[in-house]
Amino acid sequence: NDYLKKDTPREMLLVRIDTLMKRTRAMQQLPEDDEIMQRGLCTINLDRYTVSWNNEKIDISITEFWILKALAKHPGQVKSRQQLMDAAKITVEPETINTYIGRIRNHIKAVDPDASPITAEYSMGYRWSS
Repeated sequence: NDYLKKDTPREMLLVRIDTLMKRTRAMQQLPEDDEIMQRGLCTINLDRYTVSWNNEKIDISITEFWILKALAKHPGQVKSRQQLMDAAKITVEPETINTYIGRIRNHIKAVDPDASPITAEYSMGYRWSS
């Protein structure tokens, strides 16, 4: 990259070497670790907005991602439809949450037919139980 004449002063040579070393180190640095939420076989990458089940990527919408994150954040805790709408930052009819939950379940079942991490609690809401 850098061409130096034979009679380049030593100090200049050391500065150039230092600069090249810094540049090389910067290029070799790995990106910072992503924030990951692991719940059983489910891996939620909070920085990349991706979800995988048993190391298989699941393609979900951003709304489904926010709902899944809200449920998985506090396993065992029941979340009402309103709480899930707030977490997903959407304003819809409460019954629409049922549709989103069904889609999330279908995405997971497509990779693992025996999985059922989301349970419905009659007249209360949904719970992450995996």
